[in-house]
Amino acid sequence: MAQYAVDEAVRNVVATGGDIDNTCILDNFCWPDPVQSKKTPDGDLKMGQLVRTCKGLYDIAKTYGTPLVSGKDSMKNDFRGRNDNLDFTNTSGHRYEQRFTDSFSVVFLQEFW
Repeated sequence: MAQYAVDEAVRNVVATGGDIDNTCILDNFCWPDPVQSKKTPDGDLKMGQLVRTCKGLYDIAKTYGTPLVSGKDSMKNDFRGRNDNLDFTNTSGHRYEQRFTDSFSVVFLQEFW
């Protein structure tokens, strides 16, 4: 899924007049606790999911030749209540940063709606 999100971001950059050679990927992770413990008995599974996501991001960044710049990551997104234990859904957000050399050549996506 992370690769699809990055691919869509690249397409948006190109569709609005951006140059892929002047872009970078900014990633942000919100992940449940990936460390195996009594509180997190499925930590190994969560860690495996995180590793696979990072591998996918690495592969797509190499394919497009864009640097991957890490943002703020949060790895302890769990709720432990009296009767409930909730793990937040694994979330990996990606944003493409673009440096434009000619701001007048930019096409805003709103112009297509």
